[in-house]
Amino acid sequence: MRKLHDDPKTNLLLNSYTSIETDLEREIGLAKATRNAENIKQLESMGIRPGAGNFLCALGLLCYTEFLGSEKYNHAKMRGKGKNKRQISDNKLNFLSLFKDLGEEYRIFAEENSDQIWNYRNGFTHDYVYRGPSIVSMLKPNGLKCGVFKKDDILHFNVQKYYEDLSSEFYRYSEFLLIGANVSTRVYPD
Repeated sequence: MRKLHDDPKTNLLLNSYTSIETDLEREIGLAKATRNAENIKQLESMGIRPGAGNFLCALGLLCYTEFLGSEKYNHAKMRGKGKNKRQISDNKLNFLSLFKDLGEEYRIFAEENSDQIWNYRNGFTHDYVYRGPSIVSMLKPNGLKCGVFKKDDILHFNVQKYYEDLSSEFYRYSEFLLIGANVSTRVYPD
């Protein structure tokens, strides 16, 4: 791991986002490339299936939302009884707090669907599938205001839009952490 900041926690945060950023930008680029027949032939000739890892990207984005929420908010709850009672991370509250920070549309969606979006995150994280009607798309259509929405009782997750909004929140938060530091917040792996 590269040392990007003197504080180990901030350094971990910056390095972890560099990894997910690289992976997501590659997958979004791959999705864009596979809209062209010549590119599809070229990929297939290299043994690469056309398309992109939409479920893997959704999983990574949902997990990182919780991770960043725990770094930013550090909500905790008590678990256990008696001498076994201990404080643990409140994953749901950390996830939903950061989810709401992604924008006004996300805040409204979470307020109206907090259990559903939490179950969506749990389904992807633990079962690699959401147990309900849903669609995961890679590329955002024009005018999309939120990376998660419901239409005709189907939950939609758009990787590109969610990634853009999560990135904006990550950079807002990292700027807050790096005030006064002589470090760029846009970092890339060696």
